[in-house]
Amino acid sequence: MKRIIKHLFATFICLTCLFSSVPLWGSDSVSQSIDNVLSQVREEKESVKPILTSILKIPEQNENDPNNNGVLDMFKTSGYDFESAYKAYRLPHLFITEYKNKGGFLSMMEDTYQWKVPFKNTEGISGYATIGEKNGELAYLGKAVTKTADNEFISEESIRKAISDSELIKCPLESITYLQSFMYNTIFVVLFDGKTEFVIPLAIRPEWSPVENGKLYTAEDLIAIYYDTYDEDALLEHGDEDGGVPLRKYSNSSSSSQSGNINDLHTDNPPANSVSDSQLPADDDASYAHPDDVAFPVIPTIAIGGGAVLVLGLIVLLKKRH
Repeated sequence: MKRIIKHLFATFICLTCLFSSVPLWGSDSVSQSIDNVLSQVREEKESVKPILTSILKIPEQNENDPNNNGVLDMFKTSGYDFESAYKAYRLPHLFITEYKNKGGFLSMMEDTYQWKVPFKNTEGISGYATIGEKNGELAYLGKAVTKTADNEFISEESIRKAISDSELIKCPLESITYLQSFMYNTIFVVLFDGKTEFVIPLAIRPEWSPVENGKLYTAEDLIAIYYDTYDEDALLEHGDEDGGVPLRKYSNSSSSSQSGNINDLHTDNPPANSVSDSQLPADDDASYAHPDDVAFPVIPTIAIGGGAVLVLGLIVLLKKRH
């Protein structure tokens, strides 16, 4: 009974905040809640840091093996940025459709998660290591080195700035959760105040995203933008996720196989034991190392009229690795 009363009171407070011109909670309370949830994220990272550090020694041993003849030199690093690391839970591929069914990001996230740990290699190029669950335990999944890697990470300072610039959050926050969409190659930082979800998108290729990287949106507004941009219904009708999600402006006049789509350069979640179990950025200088520590360069992108980019070679290569 006490829990029910507490929940009803919290709902009342948030509704009051949303519809009142003068928030019931002062700005100090909201600011304190931001400190609290960010502190919780830091504490979780600190608790798992020894495990992640131990796991990351495995690829480092292989990278320093002289028998590799320098093949893995691009993945060598003097250290990892654990402060910027995060744990991202997986979203369903068609999260726009699932959002309509579930009513929220947090209600549709899956139990599967990955840790992403950024680093700079010895040449100063950004990269990240991916650690995820394998046979019920955390295991090294792979590394990526690419100039777009920084787009997938956001500092505490940038989160605070996004909140401050938007002026959307009026009630104390309860949680911050990182969610990962393989289909749209985007990380979504979800902030929750007990009633409303707010989202900061981190697209790996922000120039092709319908929303602005690092900007705070309400979940409803963000979903509306994605819905207006991409036609998941057309994809469901054709049943071909390998082709990506059709752009709505094309799918209404032609088949999804002929239209531009979000996955012209994106791949689906790579198969286990392939280059990585994380999303694969398309970048001219991107390279990957998988658990067997065999690195290869991504096929250079080919520019097609209208800004569409295809990485057909990469898709074919990944399919051969099944």
